[in-house]
Amino acid sequence: MDADGLAATDFYRMDDLLTDAEREVRDRVRTFCDKEVTPIINDYWERADFPFELVPKLASLGIAGGSIQGYGCPGLSPVAVGLVGAELARGDGSVCTFFGVHSGLAMSSVAMLGSEEQKRRWLPAMARMEKIGAFGLTEPRHGSDAVALETRARRDGDENVLDGAKRLHQGLTRRRPGDQLVPQVSRRPGPRACWGGCCSGTGRCPAGRTRGRTRPLGRCSFPRSGCWR
Repeated sequence: MDADGLAATDFYRMDDLLTDAEREVRDRVRTFCDKEVTPIINDYWERADFPFELVPKLASLGIAGGSIQGYGCPGLSPVAVGLVGAELARGDGSVCTFFGVHSGLAMSSVAMLGSEEQKRRWLPAMARMEKIGAFGLTEPRHGSDAVALETRARRDGDENVLDGAKRLHQGLTRRRPGDQLVPQVSRRPGPRACWGGCCSGTGRCPAGRTRGRTRPLGRCSFPRSGCWR
């Protein structure tokens, strides 16, 4: 649908409520989807594959990191972040999910919980999408039920230790060493889940919250590969 067609469906005149900067971001992502995503995405859907060649083009939009201020991130308004998601979802739901996991779940975890050194180490590269974030929620026994997580984080001296198993398929289908993984774990016995930390592809923790005693996460294959035990 062209711009005039989209405007014709704005029955509540939402466009009038946007700032010029928000419209510019929306139109930038809309153009990207119309020119780069929509023409090719059906073939990838049929092959159950992901268009990795779009990642550099997606990075060039300068939107990774959303509302995060500094560290090479765009510092968008919350409304602009929502518009980015809406336009990417209009182009393709999988591309939108991929970007949402990377920019929202992974980068926001570092921005909120990482030390200053860790933010400087990870966020600029992730904003350029040279490092890609993944989201570790799914487990073998419970799927993506966040309430029933069995993976645990426990204190061991000055560190946290992860014990459990994950099946990763949210955010990536392949991984490169050094890319970031955000596992979701529980820090209490029983069905109470909370955010547990970040682990990189080497098994170390870029956000300084947990250290998984596992084989290196860079060995994981996707989709639905066991990540540690």
